[in-house]
Amino acid sequence: MSVPAAILIEAQTPGDSSTLFRLRIDEKIVGENLTAAQTHLLIGEILERVALPEGRTALPAEKRRQ
Repeated sequence: MSVPAAILIEAQTPGDSSTLFRLRIDEKIVGENLTAAQTHLLIGEILERVALPEGRTALPAEKRRQ
């Protein structure tokens, strides 16, 4: 995944932050009618893919035990 130029979170109903949200990346809508928790999770996944493009790797057994 390439680094996005912009990540925008919009309230579905402008001015009402207690409503559902829309998520845009580089002007493309990637999610609509998302709860705050869903939006938070999706942004985390996107940023993780940008930061770690090779994917997650399991920790060696020695590191897990520490």
